Amino acid sequence: MTNKTVSIVMCTYNGERYLKEQLMSLLNQTYSPIEIIIQDDLSTDNTLEIIHDYQERYPGIIHLFQNSRRLGYNQNFLSAYQKANGYYIASADQDDIWETNKIEILIREIGDSTLIFHNSVLFNQKNPNMGLLHKKDWGEHPHPLSVLVNPKAYGHQILFRREVLPLIHQFETYNVSYDSLVYTLCSSMGDVKYINQVLVHWRRHENASTFTSRQANKNKLYGYYTALCALHDHTKRQISREYFRLYQRIQFKFKPDRQVIACMKTGTLYEIIKAGLICVHYRNELFPQKDKGVLCILKSFFLPLFFIRDYGLGIIRPSKVRLNTPGKMQ
Repeated sequence: MTNKTVSIVMCTYNGERYLKEQLMSLLNQTYSPIEIIIQDDLSTDNTLEIIHDYQERYPGIIHLFQNSRRLGYNQNFLSAYQKANGYYIASADQDDIWETNKIEILIREIGDSTLIFHNSVLFNQKNPNMGLLHKKDWGEHPHPLSVLVNPKAYGHQILFRREVLPLIHQFETYNVSYDSLVYTLCSSMGDVKYINQVLVHWRRHENASTFTSRQANKNKLYGYYTALCALHDHTKRQISREYFRLYQRIQFKFKPDRQVIACMKTGTLYEIIKAGLICVHYRNELFPQKDKGVLCILKSFFLPLFFIRDYGLGIIRPSKVRLNTPGKMQ
């Protein structure tokens, strides 16, 4: 049987320092056929020269698009996905390193799922192994409600079916965290799957925009305290409210997802508490591997509060760009 094409979508901006190493890890994938869609966000360094060189060395594989104006990280990805021709779509950062069998493994494991994601190992110039991104095994099939209130799949980890593209297109003009959005939209359409296998070396920088100190393993009681404090943060509650309002237009298959969205989109304390009680009702599905005692109830109830605390600053930002000009292909 002929393999289905996988589109690897990469967005670049001034990435000359590490781009060659990442491109080689993509080009050396054991799976074929692949295409590499690169959309550049007006780089001012040698990024484009590097891409042109690899286009000549690997003709027909790399397709370069240049934005006519800056889109920013999230909108660049949401726009670039629409350029993909493959049956499956994966996204790649410009400075990571993929295991050469990553795509082969994900295609073998995805089955009937709409999206699959994997574990990663963190590294930087000083430390080649800073530990795993996901220190816990989340289970093979995260519950839809868990996907909604705890969107833990990062862009470099995901591979999804192209049937999700029309849904993604509806959000193309929003400056929303693209990986959380895709993860959640895929869950609204079908099953998502996780494999606890390291398939990417995820480069971290001192000024990285993700995986910040909020993921530090602090005292658990202190974590609950900070979640309660987040309720007093008007900005975080406002951003969280706007994020859940985005999903009003989507018909989620799972009724509790729709109920939690209806609560969280209001931003009121009463409705946030209602969302927590809905999570408590589904605690066995949310935490199938945990003790079903008081701590499980507490953690389930706090999931909406954890969302406000952890995602309430950056998951959606005011959008300054309207995508009415398509990228130029080279």
